[in-house]
Formats: sequence, structure tokens, C-alpha cells
Amino acid sequence: RERWYVMRVSRLENTRRLLYVCSHFDITERRHAEEEALHLSRHDSLTGLANRRHFEEVLASEVRRAIRRRMPVSLIEVDVDFFKEFNDWHGHVAGDECLVSVAEILARYARRPGDLAARLGGDEFALVLGETDADATLHFAEGIRDAVVALGLAYGETNAPVSVSVGAATLRSHGRHSERSLFAAADRALYRAKSAGRNRVEHEHVDDDTDPAEPEAR
Repeated sequence: RERWYVMRVSRLENTRRLLYVCSHFDITERRHAEEEALHLSRHDSLTGLANRRHFEEVLASEVRRAIRRRMPVSLIEVDVDFFKEFNDWHGHVAGDECLVSVAEILARYARRPGDLAARLGGDEFALVLGETDADATLHFAEGIRDAVVALGLAYGETNAPVSVSVGAATLRSHGRHSERSLFAAADRALYRAKSAGRNRVEHEHVDDDTDPAEPEAR
């Protein structure tokens, strides 16, 4: 087991020889407490994914890195379709279990240092994909959608299956755009997916001719 220590060295006064006293203090428990506090400040308590604050920090960092290296960066937004109806039908415990299952699916795609799966709040999730082009992003987005359907969760008298709507965006230009542009594009794509009937994926490119506007209200 790793342990952490603080070492202090002090010189002994009034001695003929040059002598020192070394003291070691075990700060392992304090270090663990600090790490736990840091983890809690960055992660969602239910799903264990990154929270909204940590997501925004990583998204900004990955967009800046993509601009410096002239590489693509992508963002996937996920909403659970009709989650309120599922929650009302099965109860909050089952609703929480549903959210955890969706979170586990997203976490499978956050494999590299530049990737991050996050819960933005409620039934809204996001996946940052560093150095990922549009084709790979669409492949991942469809994989997430299929995996949620494969969970086999259902609700209501008609046994309606639980599904997700997915909006994805890829930043492939390096002009005046920022993480705000990428988030707005993914949000617009998500809005289109929900408007078109849900349980589908929509994608948008962020280029120099894309208007970096605010996300559409939903």
C-alpha cells in the first residue's frame, strides 16, 4: 500500500559537529481525504461519471488542444427518451438504475486520455472525444444508441422500450470556434434527433462557415 510522508530536517544548535534531526510525519490519511474530496468535486455521486463542472473544464482543454495540433475533436450529447414516464411507471429506484446503466455504456467509450464521459444533469449525458473525426464519432454514437436499446428496459402498458436521442458534433476547423461552438452544434443535433422522433442519431460539422450561436431552446 502506498503511503505519503512529510520529512522535516533541522540542524542541531550548539554542537561541535554538524548534526541534523530528520522527522517523518505520516500524512497518508490526509492525502486520501484530499483525493476523495477532489474526486467528489469532479464526479457525479450517482453514476460516477464526471459532473458538469469537470466536463466543461475537459471540453475546453480538448478543444484548445485540437486547435493547437490541428486535429478534430468531437462531442456527443445523449438524452434518455421519455425518462420521466419511465421514472413515474417504475419509481425512482428503477430510474436511478436506468441512469447508471446508461452511464456504464458511455464510460466504455471514454478509453483514452482525451476522452471523458459525463452526466450533465438529470437524464442528460455527454461524451468528449479528443482527436476523433466525424466517421468515428457517428460510429460511437450509433453504438451507444444500440447498446441502450439492448438493455431491454421498458415501461408503460405498451411495454415501450427505453431509448436515447443522440446529438453529435465534430470540430474540424481551427478558426474562430471554441468549446462553446462545439457544444452548441451538438445541442442543435440533439434537438433535431428528438424532433425527428427520438431514438436516433444526428450529427453536425463545425466549420468556419458555421454560426457559433447559442444552443436551441428545448
